[in-house]
Amino acid sequence: MSFTAKDFDSYVTWLDANRGNLTIFIHPVTDNALQDHTEFAYWLGQEVKLTLDIFKR
Repeated sequence: MSFTAKDFDSYVTWLDANRGNLTIFIHPVTDNALQDHTEFAYWLGQEVKLTLDIFKR
């Protein structure tokens, strides 16, 4: 699923209210995939350890 920054609040509110027991991982898409998946990431539910060695450091 993909959405714009202007829709972030409404989508995340809906996702959080309707996710049940699912964990949802949300991240932006910028030119720095490692930061997108770490510093800029947002979790709904239980945080899961990610395998990050596929990203350049």
